[in-house]
Amino acid sequence: MDPKKLELVQQNFASLETALSEEDYEVALTICDRILAEIPNDPDAVNCKAKCLVKDGKFADTLAFIETLPAGSFLFEKAYSLYRLQRTPEALTTLQAIPAAEKSNSVLHLEAQLAYRSQKYDQAVSIYESLFEKDPKNAELQANLLSAIALSNRPQDSTRFLPRPSPDSAYEVLYNGACALARGDQLEQALQCLTFAERACQRHAEEDPEEAAAELAAIQTQRAFVQQLLGREEEALRTYQAVIQAKPADVVLLGVATHNAVTLTAGERGPIESLKQLRGITSEAVMAKLTAAQRTALHCTRALLHIGARKLDQAREALRQAEEADPENEQVPLAKALLAIREKRLPKAEECLKAANLRHPEHSRVAFALAQLYLSMAAAVPHTAARSLEQAARIMAALPPAQKFAPGLMGIQVAILERCGLVAEAAQLLDDALAHWEKAGPKAVGSPYHTLLQAASRFRLQHEQWRQAAQLWRAILQLDPADLAAQAGLVIAESYFDTAAAERDSQGLPAGEAAGAEAIDQLELRADGRKVKKPEAPPAAPAPAAGPAKAAAAAAAADATEVGPQPPALPRMFMPSGPSCLHPASSPPQKKKKRKRKIRLPARYDPSKAPDPLRWLPMRDRDPKRKARQITGTNYQKVTQGSVSVAAVHVPTAKTSEQEARETEAKVRAAAATHGKPKKGGRRR
Repeated sequence: MDPKKLELVQQNFASLETALSEEDYEVALTICDRILAEIPNDPDAVNCKAKCLVKDGKFADTLAFIETLPAGSFLFEKAYSLYRLQRTPEALTTLQAIPAAEKSNSVLHLEAQLAYRSQKYDQAVSIYESLFEKDPKNAELQANLLSAIALSNRPQDSTRFLPRPSPDSAYEVLYNGACALARGDQLEQALQCLTFAERACQRHAEEDPEEAAAELAAIQTQRAFVQQLLGREEEALRTYQAVIQAKPADVVLLGVATHNAVTLTAGERGPIESLKQLRGITSEAVMAKLTAAQRTALHCTRALLHIGARKLDQAREALRQAEEADPENEQVPLAKALLAIREKRLPKAEECLKAANLRHPEHSRVAFALAQLYLSMAAAVPHTAARSLEQAARIMAALPPAQKFAPGLMGIQVAILERCGLVAEAAQLLDDALAHWEKAGPKAVGSPYHTLLQAASRFRLQHEQWRQAAQLWRAILQLDPADLAAQAGLVIAESYFDTAAAERDSQGLPAGEAAGAEAIDQLELRADGRKVKKPEAPPAAPAPAAGPAKAAAAAAAADATEVGPQPPALPRMFMPSGPSCLHPASSPPQKKKKRKRKIRLPARYDPSKAPDPLRWLPMRDRDPKRKARQITGTNYQKVTQGSVSVAAVHVPTAKTSEQEARETEAKVRAAAATHGKPKKGGRRR
């Protein structure tokens, strides 16, 4: 090479190194072009130009430059440019061409980002987790890992990678960790993380006020969302309104805040006003930046508002858009079922929820809605109530143990099984729930285990399973020895099979003499809250007459009464159907006689005389010769009350033709007499 040319190339490389150290990529690209003009296909200049194009954000130019090179060159830079240009499938195809042995941490990071964008969150979590184990102090990796966990099926794993909240923690890590905690229903911990994240972001505002303001709005919106989940709706609404009034530049953040605020105020403002508020965030520009889950939530909200406004066609269109955005989202079948119910098409609603439950049995909200629909159908259609109740019980039995054995849901299941007559299945369900919470939860007063122990003991006592009930009452007393109701229930249960144990355990109960009337009433309550019926005392028998036979009989009766105390009879919850439980068999129920009202006769009534035809008139008008003639005239007739004599009615007669002619002639003469006379007033001149 010519020495002068070589010296020029060396100067260009020195200038290139200076530009790269100053991160002036525009100048660096110009110098690379000079070097390539002198030395085409120089590997250092080509490599530098490709990386400078990426650093300068010229991704389209990067792809165009790589196309001029041999195939297989700069695969990572090509995949990254495709990723930044939103061409995700092509970027994934390009990354797959890189051999596994040559995949660096940067390639793995990009692969995780592409998996995250493709909504393959579990795959993204696996890759980020392997990268974070190699570099546990990398805050960016930690934030991305927590973000992927928040959207994956493993939100409970966030506690493994979330540091203890402190003012020195990175606010990005705390924010993403709070999102993951909120997804895992750990709302109080999420609120604490957001509080520390807000403080850390406020300190960052001194360095970059604009970026800090945008990040602070995102943190405040997420905090309002957690407050909304906690039921603190007034605080959440104030925060949403503050974010909306600030008009952040991020349209996604503005759309989320507006949507969540509408969900809180839709009941007061009505569906029409709420739909007007959502118009600003349903444009194509905003929809393109929302995630699939956010678009689905927005369309479902619009569908519910249209249903409330009775605009069913618009609701169907909104549901179609929601299904296109995310067909596997559990909100879509719920909204479709509600639309079918509004159209009074219960079979269609049942079909929709059943299909969604079969596809995704892990979606508990769909299962709950289907069970609720069956319960409503059982109440509305009595002749199919048994079938509907069995289907509702089957749906709830297929739920995960943590939800199936929840105390509230257990009460519904046991009530359904009792209604269907399946007492043994209900008892087995209670035993399974106790076994689950004995292993999964704490054994403390107020815990689900303690609550189910009380419910199971009352159930056993109600169905006269005395030994099992006594065993459960003893377990309750181990947790809370001062539980007076448990002690009373234990004594009641033991009195049916072990009177000695009942007497021994009753020593811990308050003495009847020292207790007042209110305490006695409390002690007489059964464990299920109902009062024990006291047996009525039999009538006293007359004193037996003297004699050896009567004396022997009296002694035998005395011996029979001294056998021992008998257990009290407990009332049953359900009374058997049939007339025998209401009336004795010897005296069947008789029909109630209809009471006849006594006929009242007027005073001085004489049945031998005919009634006075003028009895409806006052006494002063009853003289038929004088008073009646003054009132009705000479043409008085005996008629019923309210009738009028025809002769007494004045009927106008029609005019004859002669009378009409005379009247017409008189009118003509009067008009001729006045013709030609000046009118009053005249015309003014």
